Order: sequence, then structure tokens, then C-alpha cells
Amino acid sequence: MKDKRVFQFKAVIEGALIADEKKRLERIRETLINCGLDKEAYNVQRDINKCVDEQKKAMEKAKKQRLKLVREMLLCFAAADIATECADNVAYAFDDVAYGKEKSDGNSFAELFRLQAKDLNKCVQLVDGQCGDDRVSYLYADMAEEINNKVIPIMYEIIDKYMDSEKGKKIL
Repeated sequence: MKDKRVFQFKAVIEGALIADEKKRLERIRETLINCGLDKEAYNVQRDINKCVDEQKKAMEKAKKQRLKLVREMLLCFAAADIATECADNVAYAFDDVAYGKEKSDGNSFAELFRLQAKDLNKCVQLVDGQCGDDRVSYLYADMAEEINNKVIPIMYEIIDKYMDSEKGKKIL
């Protein structure tokens, strides 16, 4: 039998446990009402009301957990997109400045980057294949393009600064 692990936000589980407790308290309240113990039933109702409030808080917490996870996933996808573009750029640079596929270690180095770009691109494509919603794909594509257009030039700016420094000129 396959291992069927279920992904669930912690707050959803907390909410389910609270819902179970609420049902238990509701059964107690009904029993008390049926026995004519209205005062005791009223006290239990206060506990039920607390459960309702706790459930609402748990659902809000679950929404925050979901958004936190989505944000971190988008960051990871964006980093993979940047890395893909950078890997493609280094491979293109090797092609641009060197001849032959097996002429030097440089081309095998470039091939490593090409393979990395291919693997990273598989991660990025998860946005298209797994979400099942074209709106998410389009939103991500716009976001990734904006990130790449802003981040990569900043990276080059910093790289150029270090390459142009006295230390960089000596070492590189």
C-alpha cells in the first residue's frame, strides 16, 4: 500500500480539534437541557461560544499560514527563475567566447550550468503544471519577469563593482 501522507496546515488541524470539542460540548448541552438543567446548559453554551471564537481564530491563522507558504514558494520559484536565467547566460557566454564542445574544462563547466538551468526550469514549470489555474501562471510570469528585470541588473552592478575594485582586478 502506498504511503498517503496528507498535507494540512497546522491551524486547520487545530480548528478541527476545536470543532470536535464544540460538538462534544453541544451534546452535553443538549443532555443538560433534556434533563431540565438549563443553568448548567447555559454555562456549557459559554464554552461552546468560546469554541466558535477559537475556530474563527484558527481559520484566520490557517489563511496566514497559507499566505506565508505561498510567499516562500514564490520566492523559491523566483530564485529558480533567476538561477535559470543566470545559468543560461553563463552557458551562452561560453558559447560566445569559446570554440568546440570538448576543447577545455570551460565547456564542461558550461554544460553543468546548462543542466542546472534545465533542472531549475522544471521547478519553475511546476507553477504551470500543478496549480491548474492559468491566472496563477500569468500572475507568476508577470511577477518573475519583473523580478528578473530588476534583480539581475542589480546583481551585475554588484559583480561589476567587485570586479572593478583593486582587489577584484588582482584576483580575477
